[in-house]
Amino acid sequence: MFNTNLRIVEIAIKYHFSSQEAFTRSFQRMFSISPGQFQAEGHERHTVPGNGKESIG
Repeated sequence: MFNTNLRIVEIAIKYHFSSQEAFTRSFQRMFSISPGQFQAEGHERHTVPGNGKESIG
């Protein structure tokens, strides 16, 4: 997802989500954007909600 060529379903499996849908719901709750939109927009960095200092990417 972050600098990877994995598909969303592969990421969901890798991180032990029960389904792609469960991963998508969790991702969207945390980042206010769907994983598909995130990949399509080519985000390189995204601030982790909470402290604004940490980032993913």
